[in-house]
Amino acid sequence: PFSDRGPETNDTLNPSNNRLSIATATPKGCHAVNIASILNQTTKVFEQSLPTSPRLDAEVLLAGFLGIDRLDLFKSPDRTLTDEEMAGFRNWVERRRASEPVAYITGHKEFWSLNLVVNRNVLIPRPDTEICVEEVLKCYPFSDKRQLRLLDVGTGSGAIVIALATI
Repeated sequence: PFSDRGPETNDTLNPSNNRLSIATATPKGCHAVNIASILNQTTKVFEQSLPTSPRLDAEVLLAGFLGIDRLDLFKSPDRTLTDEEMAGFRNWVERRRASEPVAYITGHKEFWSLNLVVNRNVLIPRPDTEICVEEVLKCYPFSDKRQLRLLDVGTGSGAIVIALATI
């Protein structure tokens, strides 16, 4: 029902105070928060506290939360988020704003085109670690990978040896 003050509110991001909050937008039950707007609003929030890659972080988090590829965000920009999705995504955004790495929030990290499962017990492979894979391939070009023996002990996630084993 409507009150004298206008329509009920839906969850959305409020970048003006750099917090996720309730913004007056649509009548209760209507979902006006779509993928395009939530990405833009999340990017603005992250720009204030996480200036390194705010748009990328917003995209990876939203795609990960929804269980879709980043490309799917752009295929369906008008898809609306349910109240439950907004509540869960709000939690992920707050975790990121608290400087928790995106990979720990999503539980995944891409490395050498592989989707690795990560958590707080695993060091997150960094993009520059892919250079190690490239250097091994330069030094040890091999057509029969059975000839190469590797030992990857205590280096983090095992990403280097996993990548080399898939070649």
